[in-house]
Amino acid sequence: IQIEETVNQEPSAERDEMYQKAVEYADSSGEMSISPIERRLKRGYNRAARIMELMEEDGLVGMPKGAGKPRDFLRRRR
Repeated sequence: IQIEETVNQEPSAERDEMYQKAVEYADSSGEMSISPIERRLKRGYNRAARIMELMEEDGLVGMPKGAGKPRDFLRRRR
């Protein structure tokens, strides 16, 4: 899945290969949280949290359901 920059219409350095890998994982699992980004992509908490924030900004994940619960991934592969 290629994500288009919707806010500024410019590519963001933060929406890098790791961001794309996180989106692909979320697409395959149907949900996402910070923890899989840390474990599967071997990122620290701060980077994993920022990736989740970017996914929220891009409208890819639903609202938080509470601590420790994954968010729904809103855009599925077609």
